[in-house]
Amino acid sequence: MAHPIAKLLTGFFIVAVLLVVAAIVFTLSQPAPPPTPLPQPNGYDDFVKAGAMITDNASDYRSMNQVELRAFVTNNAEALKLVRTGLGRECRVPLDYSATNDTNIRNLSVLKRLAFCLTAEGRLAEMENRPADAAEAYLAVIRLGVAISQGGLIIDSLMDIAI
Repeated sequence: MAHPIAKLLTGFFIVAVLLVVAAIVFTLSQPAPPPTPLPQPNGYDDFVKAGAMITDNASDYRSMNQVELRAFVTNNAEALKLVRTGLGRECRVPLDYSATNDTNIRNLSVLKRLAFCLTAEGRLAEMENRPADAAEAYLAVIRLGVAISQGGLIIDSLMDIAI
């Protein structure tokens, strides 16, 4: 014959398992919360548009000399202006929970290119002995990283860290 305490513990265990299963079923049966409304205008939209405007390969900025950097920054002046406009606005990542949505992933590569462009601007300012402008460009990169993760998913936060 089983010990009465063992029977009691087995009963508690079964009740605990049933409560956990019920909590999981209840949680999964609830509708998703409504999305937070996006700010209007949204700085994130400015960042995506600015990143798409970049004309050259921004990842090569480390190997560019001063003349090449100046040409790169000059060619992308409008994109740099637009990113600063976006930094002055509230920013939130637009979320689309559909299974076929890959816009967010595409946007991440555009935003990475934008961060490289800002960093290239800072590097040029360093080469031209303009430390205040270099610091401002590098701070803009940091602000961009923080802004692109607001309201986003874990992958957006990872991009924030990478930038």
